[in-house]
Amino acid sequence: MAIENPMDAQWLHSKDFKGKYEEELTDEDIAFWEEREKLGLIVDDVPGGTDVSIPIRVDYMNGDYHKGYDLMKKNKVPIKYKTVMTIPPFHATIHIFPPDGVKAMKLFREASITMYKVKPTF
Repeated sequence: MAIENPMDAQWLHSKDFKGKYEEELTDEDIAFWEEREKLGLIVDDVPGGTDVSIPIRVDYMNGDYHKGYDLMKKNKVPIKYKTVMTIPPFHATIHIFPPDGVKAMKLFREASITMYKVKPTF
C-alpha cells in the first residue's frame, strides 16, 4: 500500500490507528484500584528504591493529555511525572502519587477523558 503523503500514514494519528494495544480502562478497572486502595495495598514507596506511581494513559494527539493535566492542576491532584510516546498510539501517561490515583481516575472519567490500560508498546 503506497502512501502519497507520509504524514497521512494512519499510524501517525492514534485516533485512526486500529492497533490491538489500545484497550480502554473500564469502570471495573477503577473499582479494582479502589478496592486495592481500601485494603491498603497502594503504597507510596517500596523498599529498594522502586518508584511507585499510578499511571493514567490518555491520548496525546486529540488533546486529552492537556485536558487531563489541567484537570489535575484545577483539582490540586499532584502529578509525580509524565511521559509521552513517540510511537503509535502516541499516548501520554500521567503518573499520579499513589494516594491520589483513584481520585484522579474518577476525575478523568467524570470529564469524559478516555483512559487506556498501560501496556508496553514497541
